[in-house]
Amino acid sequence: STTGVASRVQNVQPLIGDCVDGRWAVAHNGNIVNAQELRVIYKERCSLFQTGTDSEMFLHLLADPEYRHDPRRVAKVCETLKGAYSALLMSPNRIYAVRDPHGFKPLVMGRLGKGWVFASETCALTQVGATYEREIEPGELVTVDAGGMSSTRLNREGAGLSHCVFELVYFARPDSRVFGH
Repeated sequence: STTGVASRVQNVQPLIGDCVDGRWAVAHNGNIVNAQELRVIYKERCSLFQTGTDSEMFLHLLADPEYRHDPRRVAKVCETLKGAYSALLMSPNRIYAVRDPHGFKPLVMGRLGKGWVFASETCALTQVGATYEREIEPGELVTVDAGGMSSTRLNREGAGLSHCVFELVYFARPDSRVFGH
């Protein structure tokens, strides 16, 4: 898990949730700094939480009718969550890849045959035989569905570019491309 109560099986990603419009899966790297605040709000609305991780907030927001009926649903969810993150979200017919507006956490995309793949660093693409295409930009939301790939921008109001140095020092392999380097 990214945050939460120790290592519990409930915190293992991807997190899966069944919503009225189908099953969603979420895999997330980073920290959602307003997760506790949102958790209290949703608990007061009688939401039940299954994990101790901040990643679960993606599922609660996706299931919320306020977001579910919005044409910019996934973008609105991501704009509500504050912090440093990159995430993959999957609905029955789409996969979404997103980086927070500051770009703290890395996220790259590649091609594997006719399909798209996403990872935090390029060496993961190499491991599965995919070719590197490009980085997901800070504040970018990429959508892949039967019609292909499209991209939109999150609201970046007040967002300056910031990278997590730990990605370079502790996490990234020397043979990987991270933050354009």
